[in-house]
Amino acid sequence: MGAALLHVPLFVAVGVIYAVRRPVALVGYLTSVVASVVAVWVRLRYTPVTAYVLFTLVALLAVPRDTGRRTGAVLAAVALAQLVLAWVWPPTSPGFADWLATVTAPLNAA
Repeated sequence: MGAALLHVPLFVAVGVIYAVRRPVALVGYLTSVVASVVAVWVRLRYTPVTAYVLFTLVALLAVPRDTGRRTGAVLAAVALAQLVLAWVWPPTSPGFADWLATVTAPLNAA
């Protein structure tokens, strides 16, 4: 689970904003982490790619509207860093590895 959160610095950054500005709202924000732990605990098919998509979408939907310019710029930089990180160190699962090999096969053949 910890490695999954390393792939989504945007989720962590938005969590820090909630911890500083609205600590009570942080409980609701972290519900996805608890749900992920439970999913692994009850042995659902939960891959690092699933975690990446879940945490990224939660973070994007939870960005507070009242962020200032400076905070917005920091969040944009973190989002860009996450995009670069996903390109350099992608979360993998067996299905994702198969999909990636299929998608990049035409590129590798050239």
